[in-house]
Amino acid sequence: RQAEARPLALGGWSGDTQIEDVDLSFAAQLIGWKIVYLDQPRAESLLPTTCTAYKLQQRSWMKGIMEVMRKHLGAILKSPSFSRGQKVMALDFFLILSWQAPYFVLAHLTLIPTYYLTEYLGYAHLMGPVAIALPLLLAATHIPFFLIDITAAPDGTEQRPLLRRLTSPFFSLWLMTAMFLPLTVGITEGLLGVKVHRDRTEKGSEIKEIGKTSGLLKIALFEVFMALFALVVVGWAGLKGERTIMAVFAIPAAIYPPSALISLASLVKKGRSAPAPDSIP
Repeated sequence: RQAEARPLALGGWSGDTQIEDVDLSFAAQLIGWKIVYLDQPRAESLLPTTCTAYKLQQRSWMKGIMEVMRKHLGAILKSPSFSRGQKVMALDFFLILSWQAPYFVLAHLTLIPTYYLTEYLGYAHLMGPVAIALPLLLAATHIPFFLIDITAAPDGTEQRPLLRRLTSPFFSLWLMTAMFLPLTVGITEGLLGVKVHRDRTEKGSEIKEIGKTSGLLKIALFEVFMALFALVVVGWAGLKGERTIMAVFAIPAAIYPPSALISLASLVKKGRSAPAPDSIP
């Protein structure tokens, strides 16, 4: 009877989070279900068709993770269904792995005041090594993703050269840095409990839908701000003679501006292509 009651106890997906899979996974474990991961099956999947669609997708997913954390983390830490190790893994998932983007953004925004504070305390010489350690630490946490081979064709007999290039460590780090800003927007929205329109991600050969652009506008404005700030940091480091800091932060200074331009261009395109209100079904 208890086993039969469990599906009813789970109650389905309530719709109060943006990622039903993570929400239901934790909800199921909270009522005693066990999760078995199978990596043998291969399945076709659809990917976002544009860079903008990918940004909106990742922002929605990260917002959803924060919503799931607010909804379930307290119960997870108290639940006898989770072992101590599983509780530690849940904390790592919600508070460390998922927070890499805002940690890096915060380190970027506080770099200059931190430098002057350490200079006042007599430790300014440590800022260079710390600046190098930040990207190396982030890269180390993403090594497993570099090792995943998604270049094989579905039948496993063919290698796709374009994907081989796109999954290189260099491109992965570039993409990770570019995605820090939309991820940070999503995390902030999730933590604050902001209720936003969920932009449906355009995938494959689907017919594009005209959705609200509020999410993209937030991302674009934040990207423009961080692009300008990154250029200021690089210029400031050059004037201070801090070549190490200048070299490290030249990476986001080179990545953020084109990423912001892509978002702004998409906003302009959406604005021009949006149908009149009377023509929307």
